Amino acid sequence: MTIADGWVELVQNRIDVPRSARLRLTENGLTSVPVTQAHTTTARRIQNQIEAGLPGWAAVGEFSLVPPREGYKPEPDGAALPLDQVHPGESEINEALLPFVVEVVSPESKNRGFDTKPSH
Repeated sequence: MTIADGWVELVQNRIDVPRSARLRLTENGLTSVPVTQAHTTTARRIQNQIEAGLPGWAAVGEFSLVPPREGYKPEPDGAALPLDQVHPGESEINEALLPFVVEVVSPESKNRGFDTKPSH
């Protein structure tokens, strides 16, 4: 699939997506998919483990990774960020600051979760 430069980022910045959904880039284009309770619970539990197991680090979620890749800013479900780099008013985090990101997947997302997201 070929996407015009910057199109996905433009759409992400202009569409107000409810917190109960996420935008996904799939073979069918940019789609809105619901976030299930199991997905939310799993992400929260992983973030709790990050907080408990990594002193000096904060668990973060609900953010966009920058710089964009192919015009797309991935939105992982969680990551660990050094405490001195936490800026509560910002919604983007530079990928260079993160040792890893967490993406919660489920059987229903196996064909899009692994194959259609840019690697970070």
